[in-house]
Amino acid sequence: MAAHSATFFLAIGLAVKCSDGKVSLRKGSLIVFRDKGDLPFAIRASACIPAIYAPIRDDQGRLLIDGGIVANLPISHTRDLGADLVIAVDVNADGIRFFDQPHTALGVLAYTFIAVERIVSNQERKNADLLIAPRVGHIRWDQTRRTDELIQAGYEAGLESIETIKKLIGERPGMAQPIETFVV
Repeated sequence: MAAHSATFFLAIGLAVKCSDGKVSLRKGSLIVFRDKGDLPFAIRASACIPAIYAPIRDDQGRLLIDGGIVANLPISHTRDLGADLVIAVDVNADGIRFFDQPHTALGVLAYTFIAVERIVSNQERKNADLLIAPRVGHIRWDQTRRTDELIQAGYEAGLESIETIKKLIGERPGMAQPIETFVV
């Protein structure tokens, strides 16, 4: 099955639970897409970064923005979805080194989002069995031409964690069996 042909969660051949939530603007509540629904819509809603992209309206009329505003590292939500082992990847753990002092209202807003995300993520980090932290703090989120560098940093951080991952899997009976449910 081609990766681009999956339009619904169950169509990709796995029971997928997506812990990357979305926030309902009117109710101020986190909405978690689970194992059913429109996959491209869930991805689009996750990309609705405030002040950058407009919110998206779901079939219930809720205006949704990226859940990273309140759950950028959704470890607790992942556990709530049934995960026994949580290996989290925090791309902001290396710090944000590409910003100077903000000089505009948009710059202050960006700093505010980063500060809120950092506070919430720091509270969540302790709930992971393993935290992988690629060293990417020098790359801005919009520098799409540096994708190869981002992938390489993630690969290296993953390699550094292989022995710990093997140990964590070995501590859980039955964990070495093929996984049929992924939490992403």
